[in-house]
Amino acid sequence: MVTALATPLGRVSFISVDVETTGLDPCRDAIIEIGAVKVLAGKIVEEFETLVSIDRPIPRDAQRVHHITTDMLVGAPPIREALPLLWAFAGDGTLVEHSFRAFDVAFLEHANGSPLSVPYVNTSTLSRRLFPFHRSHSLDKCCTRFAIVNAQKHRALSDARATAQLLIKLLELCTSRYPLLQDLVAVASVER
Repeated sequence: MVTALATPLGRVSFISVDVETTGLDPCRDAIIEIGAVKVLAGKIVEEFETLVSIDRPIPRDAQRVHHITTDMLVGAPPIREALPLLWAFAGDGTLVEHSFRAFDVAFLEHANGSPLSVPYVNTSTLSRRLFPFHRSHSLDKCCTRFAIVNAQKHRALSDARATAQLLIKLLELCTSRYPLLQDLVAVASVER
């Protein structure tokens, strides 16, 4: 069951999700790591992570970004097994990502074979809405503004954790203005 859009934000289970991939094209490249962090009532309550095996080597350019090697994927579940693990973790939660053009959601939808059936919000979009005077809304810049430490940039769980912490900070600032999930989705919808 999907969380009703009329749910007050304090009762919404948010699932911050991040993926690491072999490249930038969801139709051509593959997910190799998934990280997710559950936020409820302004607190991180649970975490999920898995590497994902693929049937080809990881390109060197991608390895330079996330430092995941093909050898690290040995024994990891393939995407057809990893996605159900993510969906079981997420339950009826609302997905949250931080990217400029719905990077993570695009990869998840392609791997899923269909659009996601759950509402989702984008903390980059929400940051732009709340702070239009800032030039950059990258995860790095947002973390710096809120003194959030991202210990392993470009690793799925660490980026998902940083996004979850950012979400908590942003919700503290805007829940009175956007009290229901439908209000938040309307202003922080994923840009494509």
